Amino acid sequence: MTRKFVKRSKFFKKINLI
Repeated sequence: MTRKFVKRSKFFKKINLI
């Protein structure tokens, strides 16, 4: 997995939390 993909995953997880 690329770092960009991991960053996007974290971003999406944050949106899901909200």
